[in-house]
Amino acid sequence: MSTQNMGPEQRRLGRMAVLTGSVLLAAGVAIPTVAGPAVAAIPVAPAVETVQGHGGDGQQTNGYRGVQVEVKNRTHSKVIYVKDRNSGQVKMIPGGGSATWAEPHKAAHDEVELAAYYDHRVDAPGIELDGANGKAWWPTFSVDGDVENFSTDEMKVFNPGDGGRYVVTRIGDSDDHKRFVVEVTPPGPIEKAAPAKAPKPKPAAPAEQVIVTQNAAVTVPTASAPAEGQVQQVTAESKKEKPGFFDTRGTHVGVQNTGDQPIWIQKYWPGPPGKWSTPVKVMPGEWTSHSGDYPMIDDCEMRVFFSEADAREEENNIDIDGENPAGTSPWLSVDWDSEYFKVGGKHTWITDEGHRFEGERVSDSATMKEFRLKITPR
Repeated sequence: MSTQNMGPEQRRLGRMAVLTGSVLLAAGVAIPTVAGPAVAAIPVAPAVETVQGHGGDGQQTNGYRGVQVEVKNRTHSKVIYVKDRNSGQVKMIPGGGSATWAEPHKAAHDEVELAAYYDHRVDAPGIELDGANGKAWWPTFSVDGDVENFSTDEMKVFNPGDGGRYVVTRIGDSDDHKRFVVEVTPPGPIEKAAPAKAPKPKPAAPAEQVIVTQNAAVTVPTASAPAEGQVQQVTAESKKEKPGFFDTRGTHVGVQNTGDQPIWIQKYWPGPPGKWSTPVKVMPGEWTSHSGDYPMIDDCEMRVFFSEADAREEENNIDIDGENPAGTSPWLSVDWDSEYFKVGGKHTWITDEGHRFEGERVSDSATMKEFRLKITPR
């Protein structure tokens, strides 16, 4: 829904603009996440603080929830800046980091009013990010004046025209807030050099899985071959219970080569020490899989190579990441582009080179959130 014909005040006071045909500006929320790496603040006016934690705790007013918005930087190599348009405070969000703003319910204004920038020059208008919790309609969120209603667990993608990508998801309410997560991918090329990996937070990694179906043979003597088109996960020990916030299933991704040429898959094992395995050749029609369950890093990380030379040199790869967060739906990422999935949900990625990735979330297993990813080289 576009508000390009609305003036600045109309967009700012979104919930006052119902009679213009625009649905009001949205309410946003964020889940607890691990803060990004510390980066020194840049001396600009207004002062910019490095994001280390989350914002304040807004409370309910007159029985209506406030709004909470978490902004996440989906890149590993770029920095974004987000300004609270009411207070003027600016937070710097490094690659992989996030920051959260929370405000109590307001009768006439959007609860959360932010602006996103791709460098420290924050005097211009920026990309406006507004969240509101209306009394008579669904919570709304707007990116650069484009206002949309959101039901719980609904995700929408905004492309404001500057080359950036904003993926907005409304997640479950807290006691005091309607909650949104905004994943920002700044415009321009993204450096895909692998970031340094954190030490493994648990004592042992799961054992390697079995590669099965069609031309591939099952090599684990104790495992029976699953039906064609399926991937079986074999682990050294059953999943242990984890109390509190991190009590979640792990993530398992089955990968099939659906093209007519081989691909090479490389997997990350947290260790210690953390390391990437040797790339494994996957022939047309064959499957492989990878899984993990880690509270502080992505559960499942892989790289895909489309030539033997690239696999040997470990370059020109596409990154695949899977994770089951404690507070949102499980997600799968291809080439740093993340999508949340409900059971039965599907999404297709096509890279700049024309490689096709078709993802689907299937029913959970006893210990894992289950994904299937079909890769078709161009």
